[in-house]
This record gives sequence, structure tokens and C-alpha cells, in this order.
Amino acid sequence: MPLTPAQQQRFISWANRIFLPPPPCAGCGSTNWGLGGDLVTVTLLDPGTGKRTVVTMGQVICDDCHHVMLVPARPLGLLRP
Repeated sequence: MPLTPAQQQRFISWANRIFLPPPPCAGCGSTNWGLGGDLVTVTLLDPGTGKRTVVTMGQVICDDCHHVMLVPARPLGLLRP
């Protein structure tokens, strides 16, 4: 699901607060990050109970190796009401 301009601005504001200084990428060590323009859904499976939970995530992507870090969209205010 593409981010609206308002969602993009909230995501940028969050990144500017949290990613200063930018953390090193787990894949290559770079500190060059970009924000994905789409929200993605991830299904989490509890191996003990088999319960499935769907979580909507924003993407933080390494500009150098394209490693993707997912962050939950709801606490960031990225989900539409």
C-alpha cells in the first residue's frame, strides 16, 4: 500500500528523530538509509499456539546493499484511521 504524502511526512519525522546518528546497516555497515514508499504486511506465527498475527510495517532500506529493516506502522501513526 503506497504511503500518502501525510504518512510519508510522519515517517520522515520519525526517522529524523530516531535515526540520528544513523545506525550501521546489519548487512554492510553503511549508514546510508532511505525510507520505502510502501507499507507491507507481515504474518507472525506463534510456534507454540499456531496463532497468526498480521502486522503492517514501514520499510527502512539501506541505500548501499538494500538490506530492509521493518518497523511497525501503527505506533508511528502510518495507518489510515
